Amino acid sequence: MSDEAKYEIIFKQPMIARGYFGQEKEVQKVLFYIDQPDEFADLLKEKLDHIHHERLVTL
Repeated sequence: MSDEAKYEIIFKQPMIARGYFGQEKEVQKVLFYIDQPDEFADLLKEKLDHIHHERLVTL
């Protein structure tokens, strides 16, 4: 796993995560691994540009 990129998303407000057997826990961030980080980053940039262009969110 050390060759894969590890990303962290920190939420502005705590979220409820549902785990195994329906257990719920309040979380403030999530860590995940992806196989193609460059493609993922490009997709995020595209989505953020769309949101900004459509004025759906104030940045």
